[in-house]
Amino acid sequence: MKDYVKLYVCSDGVKASLVKGILEEHGIPVSMINKQDSSYIFLGDYELWVPEVFANEALAIFKGIALN
Repeated sequence: MKDYVKLYVCSDGVKASLVKGILEEHGIPVSMINKQDSSYIFLGDYELWVPEVFANEALAIFKGIALN
C-alpha cells in the first residue's frame, strides 16, 4: 500500500477492530487487512495500516490504548 505504514499486527480480530475504531474516532483513516487463512482461522493475522502523514499521531494514540 503506497504511502501507508503498518501500525499494528495481531491475531485477534476483535482487538484489531477496537483499535481501528478508536483511531477512526480521532479522525485517522485506517485500513484493516485480514491475512487469516480461510480454512484455518487460527493461522494468520490482522494488520492495521494508516497513511504515512497520520503515522505519528496514530502511534501516539495507539500507545495510550490498554490492550490487555
